[in-house]
Amino acid sequence: MQPARLTEHSFDGYPPEGRAVATAHLALLGELPVVFASILLRELISYDWKFPAEREELDGQLTYLQALSPGERTKVLAGLKSISVPEQLERTDWVAAPVSFGEQLTAALWATHQMDSFREAANGYAEAWRAARPQRTPALPRLLVVVLDCYAAGSEAPAPAPTPVTFGPPMQKLREHGVLFTKVDPERGMPLLAEFLERRATAYPAPYAHWSITGAGSPTNNPPKNPPKNQTVTSLSYAGLAPARRALLRRVEAAVASGGMGPEALRTLLAQTTPEDLGFPANGSPLVDRFAVSLLTEGSGTQIFSTSFVQWAARETLRRAQPSTLLVHFTARQSQRSLNEMLAPSSVDAQPLDPLGSEVDAEMGAYYTWINGQRLPGAEHTSFVAWHPSSGQAIGIGPSLPRGTVSEAPARLSQVLDWSS
Repeated sequence: MQPARLTEHSFDGYPPEGRAVATAHLALLGELPVVFASILLRELISYDWKFPAEREELDGQLTYLQALSPGERTKVLAGLKSISVPEQLERTDWVAAPVSFGEQLTAALWATHQMDSFREAANGYAEAWRAARPQRTPALPRLLVVVLDCYAAGSEAPAPAPTPVTFGPPMQKLREHGVLFTKVDPERGMPLLAEFLERRATAYPAPYAHWSITGAGSPTNNPPKNPPKNQTVTSLSYAGLAPARRALLRRVEAAVASGGMGPEALRTLLAQTTPEDLGFPANGSPLVDRFAVSLLTEGSGTQIFSTSFVQWAARETLRRAQPSTLLVHFTARQSQRSLNEMLAPSSVDAQPLDPLGSEVDAEMGAYYTWINGQRLPGAEHTSFVAWHPSSGQAIGIGPSLPRGTVSEAPARLSQVLDWSS
């Protein structure tokens, strides 16, 4: 179907808010090339479950396109309009199923050697869009805190590491950007951070602006000892999602056992998974539940390794929600075992733990968290703290801290937070 033939009834299967936005821009959508219209509809069909930052960006794109004159719009989208879509694919109901259409379109672009042209055209549009929409500096400077707690397993009084711990290459790279504190008092570490997060969320309340993401101690399904109490703090934990993780693995196991389920069909099954499929309670937050499902179905290893879950959740939270405050708590993950054992729903959280391997994962996760924070608006004002309870070391990065320096003076964790932010 050509975009020009779109009607209000074309979006009857969309959730309410997404349908309203689509119908409000019906004339605009009808003038777009199929490739670009399908990309926008892929976002609009999930509009009801997008964070405020995502909605603002999508609304901004539609407003930008609407404000262009026909000639300007033709120029901006010329590259995308030149992409050829196979006739058979174009006849599919891409409006009702834009996600599935996108997967088939990707395969078609590779098969017809148009992927490079598509990327070039997409980048051209993105540059024009960014130029027309200068990034806004957040009113509250962003603060990212990462706890590398892989030896203590989430205890309030961190146990010493079995061997002396020295920051590895990822953390050494971070040292170049701030101060290495070598004598940080670990007393009341996690409770203090939870209280700090709650105070900040209370002082600057906003939907989905303050997050806590944790491996939640050892993977024995015990809840975190000090979960945030403030309702303006959005919390996710690997242990708390244990029932959903097991349900997802059972779903995959059943699909593969049925036969005829190849990688592409399995990917489609995962993309179509809903909170209801995984047993999320009906009285939960639809937006956060959908986000949690996306973490488990789109991330690699997020179903079986707490460190993979925490790292991917931090990445996606920064990319999608663009929070003002993010507390990331890495804890010990299970040890490597055979793939069949790790994917078995009944043993997904089995012992033993691997503190040393988890430490490597956590350091890389901390580095990626800082990198991803630098990609967001206001990065020059962003503060970052990486704290290692077992070694008594922390790295603080912030506008007021000198770069590439070391502080050997005793310090409390609260002081490091204050100095960094």
